[in-house]
Amino acid sequence: MNKRVAVSVAALLFAASVHTGFSQGPGVGARVGPTFSTFGGDAESGSKTGFIVSGYFIYSISERVSVYPELSYVRKGGTSSGRVLSQDPVRGFFIEETSERTTGLDYLELQVPITMMIPARRTAVSARLYAGPSVAVELKCRTELNLTARTFSPTGPTLDVTSTTESGSCESESQTGGPLFTSTKRLDFGLVLGAGMDVGIGRGAITGDLRYDFGLADIQDGTGGSIKNRAFEILLGYAHYFSR
Repeated sequence: MNKRVAVSVAALLFAASVHTGFSQGPGVGARVGPTFSTFGGDAESGSKTGFIVSGYFIYSISERVSVYPELSYVRKGGTSSGRVLSQDPVRGFFIEETSERTTGLDYLELQVPITMMIPARRTAVSARLYAGPSVAVELKCRTELNLTARTFSPTGPTLDVTSTTESGSCESESQTGGPLFTSTKRLDFGLVLGAGMDVGIGRGAITGDLRYDFGLADIQDGTGGSIKNRAFEILLGYAHYFSR
């Protein structure tokens, strides 16, 4: 079995070495992958895993430079936690209240990066570097809030534990008062920075990308600090070229 794998890898390397070269032309493509997003600005948060599905066009400006207008459905967001310790002045018991909040925001996002291709000589593999603006329209914002209250005595033993879970739209009222998250703006904009690799196959290529989506806008619809989207994306896809 190992010999078969070795022979297959050797054959692929040989095929790549005799390839006449990777040239990119106008085309279309699609990609999909996970996102690892957080909130920046004044609302630092933990990472939340989401996903992205996108389709794009390739417009060649020159042999090495192209524009990739891309329309994506992407889920961003973040997680946060809190802890409050208080004491019952009458009984002397301590009450520890912890909260865990997970927020997901779904966007329809348009990105228009300028792409520089870095082909290797006589090989089917090329690398890409790109950067450009992005604008997104929020489609949905939902939050799940987990609250836990633990009562314990000054000597340590736990006397009681209660927990509740609430979920709904971000601006929904929590049972404890106030919104589950915050009211958010419909529009977001930012910058996208990334690097990719293409492996040529016939009139197309298998593509892999690492991309960082850096939000510049405050998405919070109100006062009290800013909240900005941050997302790291890992993408796998396929591109088809109209001419090669």
